[in-house]
Amino acid sequence: MSLEFLNWEIDGVTVLNLGGRLTLGDATTQFRDAIQELIAAGKPNVLLDLHDVTQLDSSGIGELMAAHTACKESGGALKLMNLGKRVETLLQMMSLYTVCEIVSGEDEGIRSFSAPTTGATAASPQFV
Repeated sequence: MSLEFLNWEIDGVTVLNLGGRLTLGDATTQFRDAIQELIAAGKPNVLLDLHDVTQLDSSGIGELMAAHTACKESGGALKLMNLGKRVETLLQMMSLYTVCEIVSGEDEGIRSFSAPTTGATAASPQFV
């Protein structure tokens, strides 16, 4: 089974639903290309829905980390949601659970992109 994509945009955030196997080969290339296309289109905020991912290997994890870095370097973020038990366990075992922010669902994920980051302070108003 090849990797399948379904995406939509909400409030400037692209929700990207993946289905199938994110493993070495065409799937990782397809995923990389999809992320690069979003970034090139000026859409570096990506909420990645992994609910329908049936298999993930080290190449798939590497692509997730590369996507996280590419989004971050483009001024956005890659956040994960709906991790299946296998994916969640694998990320925990490899100590990658803390690299990408993981949200419980789409609504929380969309809101998290507009929420101030931890430790950030609001700019003081300037009067002229």
